[in-house]
Amino acid sequence: MVAIDGTKFFGSNKKSCHECLKNKAHCFHSGAVMSIVGEAPKLVIDFENYKPGQDSASKNEGEQNVAKRLLTDVVSVHKSLIDVVVYDAIACNSVWINHCIEHGVHAIVRTKNNNNKSIREVKKKVNKSELVEVWTE
Repeated sequence: MVAIDGTKFFGSNKKSCHECLKNKAHCFHSGAVMSIVGEAPKLVIDFENYKPGQDSASKNEGEQNVAKRLLTDVVSVHKSLIDVVVYDAIACNSVWINHCIEHGVHAIVRTKNNNNKSIREVKKKVNKSELVEVWTE
């Protein structure tokens, strides 16, 4: 089981390079990191940087695109390393879940306790349905 999360690696108001993301005068490097979760040592498997202007010339790519690229790369190199990936609510959509399914990885999406209407609706439906699968250690 692995987890993916976005993070900022470096930021500066003075130094920059052609790979930097820019926010007015602030230049920085951000990306997504994949690490093992559970009782085993918390090792970082891989990371992927955001690429400036990847989606279009006017904006930086989103965290989900970076996470998809990271998952694809790790699954292609380490074919049987990952069975389950945990990711936060930014991935709570069909694009991410279908990407995981295409790569043979089960997705667990962590949502925060907020007033998101779609999450409340899903919780109502799931809590009223029959159990599909029970996991035990």
